[in-house]
Amino acid sequence: MKRKIKLFTSIICIALSNASFAGNGWKGPGAISSVQPEMYRQGDSEGGYPILIETNIPSPDCGGTVWAIRSNWDDGNRMYSAALTALASGKDVQLYQSSCYTVGGKPYPRIGGIKVSN
Repeated sequence: MKRKIKLFTSIICIALSNASFAGNGWKGPGAISSVQPEMYRQGDSEGGYPILIETNIPSPDCGGTVWAIRSNWDDGNRMYSAALTALASGKDVQLYQSSCYTVGGKPYPRIGGIKVSN
């Protein structure tokens, strides 16, 4: 019985540690197909507004290929500028997923960094 408990505990610990860190890190490369500031959501309790970035870079943890920047988080203006630059120039990007962020009840990967390719 003790062996089963140890095995069960070990499996739970491994599963939780992998789930906590699985989504974080650089994803891509890929292309940005649209940049959509949602200024009508300014009244959210967290302040700022979400900027949704549509890409072909999937997030297995948050789902989908639409990523989010919060205008008042993580140098949102700089990342917004980098996303627009990549979109206008047609250059590929890599996106750093720092967590999942919920907008209107739907989870999006939260962008913690953007690398624009040469």
